[in-house]
Amino acid sequence: MKKPSEYSPYEQLGGDAAVRKLVDRFYDLMDERKDAISIRAMHPNDLADSRDKLYEFLSGFFGGPPLYHQNRGHPKLRMRHLPFSIDEAARDAWLACMHQALEEQVDDQLLLMQLKTNFHKTAHHLINQKSDADMSEPTFILHPQLESDSTFITDLSLCSVRLINDSNYPWVVLVPRREGAIEVYKLDQADQQQLTLESEALCKAMEALFKPDKMNVAALGNMVPQLHIHHIARFKTDSAWPAPIWGVTHSTPYDQEAMQQRIKSIKDKL
Repeated sequence: MKKPSEYSPYEQLGGDAAVRKLVDRFYDLMDERKDAISIRAMHPNDLADSRDKLYEFLSGFFGGPPLYHQNRGHPKLRMRHLPFSIDEAARDAWLACMHQALEEQVDDQLLLMQLKTNFHKTAHHLINQKSDADMSEPTFILHPQLESDSTFITDLSLCSVRLINDSNYPWVVLVPRREGAIEVYKLDQADQQQLTLESEALCKAMEALFKPDKMNVAALGNMVPQLHIHHIARFKTDSAWPAPIWGVTHSTPYDQEAMQQRIKSIKDKL
């Protein structure tokens, strides 16, 4: 019997009928939501063909039968969307419809987070125009100390995931991509909830990979004010146990091969 983590999103959702239900609700919401007017205008009046195409694409996207490939060839998403003006506002409108459809259908919060993250990456990839917001809103910039001390693993919906370059401990930080964020409680409610889900997913991934005796999770920020949340796998055999790790031993950087292997293992588990 498979473990829950071994089932594809397609299987976890409920298979073919569940994918069709998600697609139908997504397009119904595109018709209903006022914030989706701009993306609805990119579609034909009759959405039947659009529904079929998205259903076929999502079947394979979720790990089920690759119907789009079988019926229409490679999706070539970015190329197929180039005729349309897609900026961050259009991306966000599309995601708002998909997120609502997912939230109405998916009870498993970790699966919901995984699907939202995957959709965000895909939708962001299709942006081909700069929006007015690009010119006026501050751009997220990683603190130089965090950039120096860590290496990029992947981006989730809210957070960048980064490996601290100290091989003494499996040590990962989540950095919410919110300009000026310094405290968890000052994030808006949606971001606080998303941060909790992403932290839970990272903890479970690290537990599965490293089998620690304890996960230490903390947001300090005394030296680096930019909000970042440490996730450290601790062992009774490590040199700092049971005390906090800071100031106990000198940092031991990874060699390049070991770092790439660790990054890959964490990324794959997430």
